[in-house]
Amino acid sequence: MVLSLAAITWLEPISATEKLTAVVGIIALQVLAHAVPTRLKALSGSVESLYFDDLLFPAALLILTPTSWAGTALFSSVVGSLILRRAPEKAVFNAGQYLLASMGGYVVYRLLAGSSADTLDLRSAGAACVGGFVVSVISRTAVTSMIAFVTQQSWTSHIKIPRSLIFAWLSGAIVGTNGAVIALSFNWGILPVILLVGVVQRAISAQWHEESARTQAERLQQHTSILRTTAHHTDVERSLTTSAAELLGAREATILRPGGTVPENALAAPMPGGRLLVVTGRLGPGSWSQQEREILTTLAGVGDDTLRSVDLLARLRNITDSQTESVFSLDADGVVTFANPAALRMLRARDSTEVVGRALNDLVRLRRGNKRLDVAEMTRRGERVHDGDAALYLTRGRQVQPGRLEVSYSFNPLTGDSEGAEPTGSVLVLRDVSERRAFQEAMTYRAMHDEMTGLPNRRLLVERLETAMASAEANSLRHVVIFVDLDRFKLVNDSYGHLVGDQLLIQLSDRMQEHLSAADSAARLSGDEFVMLLEDCPDDAEVSRIVETIAASLRLPYLIDGHAISITVSLGVAITRPGQTREDIMVAADAAAYAAKSAGRNCIRYSTPELVAAAGVRLETESHLRTAIETNGLRLDYQPIIDTKTQTMVGAEALVRWSRDGIPQHPAHFIPLAEDSGLIVYLGRWVLEEACQTTHRWNTTHPEREPVIVSVNLSALQLTQPHLADEIDTVLNRTGLPAWQLTLEITETAVLSDLDANLPTLLELRNLGVRVSVDDFGTGYSSLAYLRRLPVDTVKLDAAFIAGLGSDPIDTQIVAAVLRLCKALGRNVVAEGVETEVQRRFLAWMGCPLMQGFLLALPMDAESFEDYWDRMYDQQPPPRSLPEPEATATPRRVRHPSTS
Repeated sequence: MVLSLAAITWLEPISATEKLTAVVGIIALQVLAHAVPTRLKALSGSVESLYFDDLLFPAALLILTPTSWAGTALFSSVVGSLILRRAPEKAVFNAGQYLLASMGGYVVYRLLAGSSADTLDLRSAGAACVGGFVVSVISRTAVTSMIAFVTQQSWTSHIKIPRSLIFAWLSGAIVGTNGAVIALSFNWGILPVILLVGVVQRAISAQWHEESARTQAERLQQHTSILRTTAHHTDVERSLTTSAAELLGAREATILRPGGTVPENALAAPMPGGRLLVVTGRLGPGSWSQQEREILTTLAGVGDDTLRSVDLLARLRNITDSQTESVFSLDADGVVTFANPAALRMLRARDSTEVVGRALNDLVRLRRGNKRLDVAEMTRRGERVHDGDAALYLTRGRQVQPGRLEVSYSFNPLTGDSEGAEPTGSVLVLRDVSERRAFQEAMTYRAMHDEMTGLPNRRLLVERLETAMASAEANSLRHVVIFVDLDRFKLVNDSYGHLVGDQLLIQLSDRMQEHLSAADSAARLSGDEFVMLLEDCPDDAEVSRIVETIAASLRLPYLIDGHAISITVSLGVAITRPGQTREDIMVAADAAAYAAKSAGRNCIRYSTPELVAAAGVRLETESHLRTAIETNGLRLDYQPIIDTKTQTMVGAEALVRWSRDGIPQHPAHFIPLAEDSGLIVYLGRWVLEEACQTTHRWNTTHPEREPVIVSVNLSALQLTQPHLADEIDTVLNRTGLPAWQLTLEITETAVLSDLDANLPTLLELRNLGVRVSVDDFGTGYSSLAYLRRLPVDTVKLDAAFIAGLGSDPIDTQIVAAVLRLCKALGRNVVAEGVETEVQRRFLAWMGCPLMQGFLLALPMDAESFEDYWDRMYDQQPPPRSLPEPEATATPRRVRHPSTS
């Protein structure tokens, strides 16, 4: 500045050649300024570039005429656009805005310089300095206005000029003015001016580049911070493209999917997964710089990391949000840092702001038994819990809210990657198990109690009996077990229906509980069987009094649906003794109840060693009988059925026999046992299969003879089995025996016990083609009245009536009446138990068609029966040996299917 003032003072006119040289130098420098611009910063859709033509404006104003000044501005702009290969529209705009700015600056120069405009003095130098500054201002205003127009953004947001830029323009104007004064004051002064411009250009460029790099770094940090704090995928992508466009001064930024094409003149940075972050429409002069490439690469990396984190957090959030368990994340002090929706619902919170940031201990009370759980202390200790049980109470302030929630909880501390580090927080998972706990309790109750009466079942009774037996052993106490069995309860169901029967059982259970103390128990074992456990009964007389009172109470009539139902009970009583187990006392009570039923029911029996021993014998016999059935250890005997007129054999009854360890067992011993245990069903199946198979073999071996018709007894329990007809049809198909060669004998009592239920089964059997016979006819009730309804072929007169023929007029009249009735109804008749000649003659005289008994033939095994049949066929008189006198005098018969 001092040098320029001195130059003005000692101004010497320069030659025309030197002035021409100065003009040429100015033009060359302007072209260079336009051809090699430097873009420093990109801000909000605008750019800041360093052209250095600001230094030349004052010199041009001082040296050039208006025409030369306009031409020089236009020429330098066009040449610079050609060198940079700008688009035509952009080149036109640049030339126009540069020309406009130059003319504006020249007008200001002329106005300020006045008469000194054509001379070089202090006034003209100052005017040139101001004019150069005005050129810079007008040029920037034109550019930013055009950018605001194109981008349709606010003009005021673009017109703002940084303070540093104003200082730069002023400095450039001052330096340019000094250079012009020096160039015009000395010969060849243009040369040191060019040197001065170069030095200033490098200094300013270095300063601006440093400032630009610092600004870009700060802005990059700001944008990456915004990126990392963005929570949603779409928001991250939007923020990433916005940041890229702003930081790199581009019109548009996009994320290009794999396989997409990168536009021309665009800058792209790879992102993992095959995607590209692409910016297009570079603002300002020049091409993409290395610094801009690095910025875009950094953004792409940060953006991809953020997208991965956001996606991972979104998946984790979806997982936790979809869980029904309550998930809490806690810091080292037990403060909630995260709570999923289920946790908010459990705490009855409207949103996360009511939970996050508060200590969990202030929100809930967790108790395990009598101990309170402190999550902060558990975190510090690094405690781990999996599926622990606790009770949760909600709190408001310091007040515990009413209501208890049963929960299962898991607790895990967070320690980071370093082993042995202090926990930095914890994760608490709570599961509401109130319904599950209630369901488990309900299921446990149902598993341990009878559903209908609400009494304990066998399982719970055994547990209580086990506890009682242990206390008896430890404290020398005596307990009483009473086995209660209802007599003929099936008759109640058959007469009044099962609903009434169920009500009877419920009322009976209520009556039993009336006689129990708090320590006593009553249980329903099955059906109509109950057990009562009376604890601590030291006196036998008191035991008898209590048992009699209970029995009398249970025998009182029951009022159900307007019916007064009376029923009797059989009681078996057992008193505990030292050394007994729960099985021993239950067996003793059961044996006593069995004895009460065997004694005619409606009585009380107390357990004795003899009864227990008898029960053991029954169990042992039952076990051996079961084994015999499974291992084919039984056999069949066959007793012929004889035609009265022809004295020929027309059929045979199959009778089961069993020898245990070589000792024959009387059917009267093992058949009732089979009925009680249910083995009679399996026993009957074996008899049917064996009889059909043997009879089919006989008849196919002797096709020339009249086929043998075999009679097989069905028990009452077999008659009630579902699909009985299908089962018999299967046996007939398997053995090959024609259906008409099989007669099924069913006792009158079994048929009439539930005629409505049994009648369809009898009809199904008749439809198969088998014959149906009523066994032991006359021993039941209302026999003659029901005979007409029964779909049967044959009636077998019970031996009790046959025994009185010829000696008892009443028996004789009964037999005669039955024979006449059956003849009228078209039923065949077989007289059982014919053991004397008098009986045979009376039956023949009365017209009984068929007979069976010891007089005619004894039961015999299959081989002996074949021999007997051969002799009958050859008309050889069969042996008619009679049993021993004792058996003849009092023939023993078993009134049961498959025995006789």
